[in-house]
Amino acid sequence: MLHNFSRRRTGAINYTTKDVKALKALNWWLRDRIARNLPLQPALWTADVRRDAEERMYLAENEPDNTTSVSSLNKFDSLNFDVCFDSFSNLMRQKGHGHFVRKKVQPPVFADEEEKRLYELRFDTIEAQNDNRKVFQYLKEYLVDTDAWPWIEKFDKKEDGRGAIIALTDYYNGEGELNKRNAHARARSLVPSRRMK
Repeated sequence: MLHNFSRRRTGAINYTTKDVKALKALNWWLRDRIARNLPLQPALWTADVRRDAEERMYLAENEPDNTTSVSSLNKFDSLNFDVCFDSFSNLMRQKGHGHFVRKKVQPPVFADEEEKRLYELRFDTIEAQNDNRKVFQYLKEYLVDTDAWPWIEKFDKKEDGRGAIIALTDYYNGEGELNKRNAHARARSLVPSRRMK
């Protein structure tokens, strides 16, 4: 790729738009491979991989409006935990933090390449550590004045988003909370519906 650059008499290199795009794609690909703890071998950088990296980079740069905030979510309701957590998870995916809200154990078969990628992403890079703090800040904003806050409060000092997510889902998917939600759902189904006259 670099052998195509033309030199001026001053020794400066002229980059074409195509060259700049290819270098940006290479940078994106390298960062993605490092984040997923995959090998960095020059032989893996093929024309198809470059096109894929350029496409993913373009999609990331031109994502739909990413300004959705925690305040747009419905108030947390422990009796409706699944819906509330799904809403929060979707928000984190929109913001590029989907791997922080993934399940602890990866599925035996991935639904698609994106799900596989979520389980390949690491938590030990500097970028991931910064994102982990952001996820905790979003989670704190969502849960601070709810009955779920005590279950994640111990993660406040470190701002450990992943740890808080795991503690939250472990608690609300535990037997006692599942029984409460099931009893609540049964009670609601037994209430006769009101018909308009």
